[in-house]
Amino acid sequence: MSRKLQESNINIEDDEDEGCDVNDDERCDENGEEECNVTALSLNKQKEAEVVVAVHGTKTKLWNTKLLSALRGAKEKLKPKIESVKRKLVPTVQAARTKMADLIQRTKTKVKSENTRKLIAIYFFVILLLSLCLGMAVYFTVYERHKDTGLECLSCTNVSCDVETKVCLHGCTAGWQGSRCDEGCSQSFHGPDCNLTCGHCSEDTHCDPVTGVCPDGCMAGYTTEHCNTPCPAGYHGTSCNQSCGQCKSPDTCNSVTGVCSQGCKDGYEGSHCNETCPLGWYGPECSQNVRPVSMDDCATSRVVNAKPEKSVTT
Repeated sequence: MSRKLQESNINIEDDEDEGCDVNDDERCDENGEEECNVTALSLNKQKEAEVVVAVHGTKTKLWNTKLLSALRGAKEKLKPKIESVKRKLVPTVQAARTKMADLIQRTKTKVKSENTRKLIAIYFFVILLLSLCLGMAVYFTVYERHKDTGLECLSCTNVSCDVETKVCLHGCTAGWQGSRCDEGCSQSFHGPDCNLTCGHCSEDTHCDPVTGVCPDGCMAGYTTEHCNTPCPAGYHGTSCNQSCGQCKSPDTCNSVTGVCSQGCKDGYEGSHCNETCPLGWYGPECSQNVRPVSMDDCATSRVVNAKPEKSVTT
């Protein structure tokens, strides 16, 4: 650089010597030697500036070249690492994409399924609503057509009868019978259209024509409010409120009379098996007697062997 500056100084000095004589003789004559020196100095500074700029440009280019070279080297060094990272990341990215696609597909399927169920539910709800509306329309049409505001149809089911003939269209309510439902139930019958038979109510009473309940209890051998259930085993009489005797089996006790149809247990006698054997007698129906065990008892054995007469019970 100093060499270039020296060469440039020499050139400037040469120009100073020749400036007044060659390039501007007239101006040197007019202004004198001092102005020529100033001109030469300015030219020298300008060339120095050009040299500095040139040197700076050269250094800049040199630094740019070194920087590019360093960047290329760093790129070459980092290239294997980048490739390695890429090779490691590619499967992970692919797996993530696969999982994301699967999740999106499942979400779409779930949403589609839920929407389908909602549509089906709405569809059936609309059908149910339309059916209900249609049924109500038909019912009220028929009801208004056959509805009667008089007293003739009050015993008809749904209070519906023909306006002209007064005939009930759907039968009678409980306790009534006939085409116009204007006749009460006969004795021993009850319920809608009087088509149900009463139970075994007590004598001289009848069941309620609407509910079928016996108001004064049941006949002997039956129980419950409708008097249509026989007495349970071991009981008999009115409303089954009496216990049977010592029958051989509870099932052999007559639910009406309480008589044991197959005899009594050992030690009991009588038609109801509620009497114990007399002294000296035992066994079925008290048919066996006790024999004397000594001679002293012989005198009384006749009395013992003589079985007393059974009292007849009804």
